[in-house]
Amino acid sequence: MKKILIITQNFYPEVGSGANRLTKIAQYLTQNNMQVTVLTTDPNYPNRNLYENVEKNDELLGIHRVIRIETKANNYTKNMFKRLLLYLEMTRKLLGAIRQLDEKTDAIFITSPPIFMAFVGWYAKRKLKKPLIADIRDLWPDSLAGVEVFSNPFFLKMAYKLEAFMYRISDAFIINSEGFLADVKQKISHEKPIAFMPNSLCKEELEAAKKVHDLRQPNQPCKIIYAGNLGLAQNIHKFLDLAEEYQGSTQIEFEVMGYGAKAQEIQTRIENMALPYVKFIEGATRDVAWAQIEKSDIAYVTLVDHAVFSHVLPGKIVDYMAMGKPILGDLSGYGAEIIRKANCGFAPEDRSVESLRKALNQMIEAVDVRKMMEENGRKYVADHFSWEKNIHVLLNILKEMEA
Repeated sequence: MKKILIITQNFYPEVGSGANRLTKIAQYLTQNNMQVTVLTTDPNYPNRNLYENVEKNDELLGIHRVIRIETKANNYTKNMFKRLLLYLEMTRKLLGAIRQLDEKTDAIFITSPPIFMAFVGWYAKRKLKKPLIADIRDLWPDSLAGVEVFSNPFFLKMAYKLEAFMYRISDAFIINSEGFLADVKQKISHEKPIAFMPNSLCKEELEAAKKVHDLRQPNQPCKIIYAGNLGLAQNIHKFLDLAEEYQGSTQIEFEVMGYGAKAQEIQTRIENMALPYVKFIEGATRDVAWAQIEKSDIAYVTLVDHAVFSHVLPGKIVDYMAMGKPILGDLSGYGAEIIRKANCGFAPEDRSVESLRKALNQMIEAVDVRKMMEENGRKYVADHFSWEKNIHVLLNILKEMEA
């Protein structure tokens, strides 16, 4: 039986696409006769309080072993200096945990961001003397420029050196967006295996999503929801600008359900808007979020208008499609291409509030168009975003490295 060590900051029961992705990878490797050990942190994203009443039973995952470290910070903050301290503490403790590992492994799997996983991966590879696979979920630190967080030349120089180091020490790469392929190839000094394995859904999730039906009754307003991270990469303020365009209308309701660095800012703006058809719901676990999305008619996705995000495929697009929710997209590049290719929503090219409103009006008025988009989205997910199919991408990489 092949033994795999997965090292990740985010893992079950945390919210977010990163935690969900790594949890499913661990489970599906196990189902394919792999002995998986996960080295991770105690759940604290976006804050530790979210998990106070969440039962954490690692044995239910069915994998061999989960080793958790605890950090002092109990929440993620938009103060990037404090977040940097969290990353450094996490890195130090993960290195200590690797030093104490008492079992052998055949391959090491790390995931980035955070970019500090480069240190952890290097040390694990050196100590265990096994090949290293890097899972690239974001083009970091390029994305920092996209959200205009850091402009300090010294910091950016060090960040890019860390990125180059990770690409140099890794033996193979998994990317979660085809849009990353050209960038990753350009950053590798010589040819190494690179494979596309998107965020996907398990069989149970796909089956549950099929049962989602249109809960909207005649004469009820159409409900559009944004559910997910309210961070620096999401332009939720434009969603609220769009909502303000519908003052006096009884046709539509807007909901924001989320967590992250801008959650309080967004909640405050909604309260100040004082519009009864615009609501804020605090972020919760994946199951709760899915239940809320189920009650909606249209789903919204957004990314900041910057070139680096044109390569990204937000995980919520996959979730929305699986649940048969027509998508209104304020994004460009690869994510918009998938929406158009699947014909499961609209992603206006000029991304203006006026264009978003026109598209939304069409979705509100044409129920038959929404129905068609629902069916298209579900079919596209079943064909392209199934973990049962896509886990073989990683299995093939492991087989190549063994040979």
